[in-house]
Amino acid sequence: MKDELVEAACRLMRCGMVLLALTIGCTLLLILRFVIPGVLAEALAGGVMLWFGPCWYILPFRLRRRAARRSADGS
Repeated sequence: MKDELVEAACRLMRCGMVLLALTIGCTLLLILRFVIPGVLAEALAGGVMLWFGPCWYILPFRLRRRAARRSADGS
């Protein structure tokens, strides 16, 4: 029961983070369209969206794998 609850919470957290990243990106695009004309606003918003992937998903995954390797080596 506890494992299923933790797994469900993990899935919900990931969905929430994806929605938060989309909200931040769309809001940034909306603001930048009024401040910066042209394609630069879209490029900046796209760059921020590309930044969310490595910082919110890839980096924690790599740190978790490294911690698991260290704990396996220490056992």
